[in-house]
Amino acid sequence: MSHKKREDSLDGHFPEGIYCPVIPRAVLRERLLIGKLTITGIGLEKKCGCCDEYWPCDTQFFYPNHSTSPDRLSNWCKACFMEKTARSTSLRRQRSSEAA
Repeated sequence: MSHKKREDSLDGHFPEGIYCPVIPRAVLRERLLIGKLTITGIGLEKKCGCCDEYWPCDTQFFYPNHSTSPDRLSNWCKACFMEKTARSTSLRRQRSSEAA
């Protein structure tokens, strides 16, 4: 008997790879109270720890982080991560060219 995976499965693996993780009720309540999450007209949004902007609370804007984050998403938005990575790469290249 073969089992075909449903496209709308609840394990967080949607065809386009974008999903909002299920946040435990206690974590949701605490994060709403301290301002890390907010509910707007478009739904649940999360505050980036780097740029302090609110973005939709899903994997289109935040990287999944199931191991350490209570809300299962990274603390920084993807744009801030990419900017930091680009700066680090640029500095590393600059240092290696100066050393050569």
